[in-house]
Amino acid sequence: MKPLLYLFILVSIPFSAIAQEVANEAAMAGAWELDLELQIQALQQQGENKFTAMPPPVQEMFLASLETRKYIFYPDGHFEAYWLLGGKSQMLSGTWKTKNAVLRMSHENGPDRIYKLSKTGEVIKLASTGNTGNVLQTLYLKREGL
Repeated sequence: MKPLLYLFILVSIPFSAIAQEVANEAAMAGAWELDLELQIQALQQQGENKFTAMPPPVQEMFLASLETRKYIFYPDGHFEAYWLLGGKSQMLSGTWKTKNAVLRMSHENGPDRIYKLSKTGEVIKLASTGNTGNVLQTLYLKREGL
C-alpha cells in the first residue's frame, strides 16, 4: 500500500505544479488597464524620483498618459501595451511568461523586464525586481472595464 501512496505523491506533485503555473498564466491573460488611484498614490509616495523631477506641464502630460494605458496579455505568450503620450500613440510588444509569481516580459526593442506578481482583490501588482529606468517601477493593473 505504501508504494502506491509514494507513487501517487510523486506523480501528483509535478501535475499540481504544472496546473498552478497554467492557472497563473490563464489568470494573467486578457486586457488590463492601470488602476489610476493606486498608481498615482504610488507615484506620490516615492519621494524624489523621475516623476517629481519633471516640469509641471510634463507631469500633467505623463498623468494623462496613464489614463490611456492598456496592456493585453495574449494566451499564446505575446503581449502588447498601448498609450497616448502628448497626443501621439505609443506601442510596446513582445512576449511574456509567468513562473513562481514572477512575470518576465521580453520586449522586441529593449531589455527583458522582470516583475514580482502579487494580487489584492481584483488588482495585480507588478513590482520591478530591478531598476527599469522607467518612471513607473511598480504597475497596478485591473481588468479593463472594471
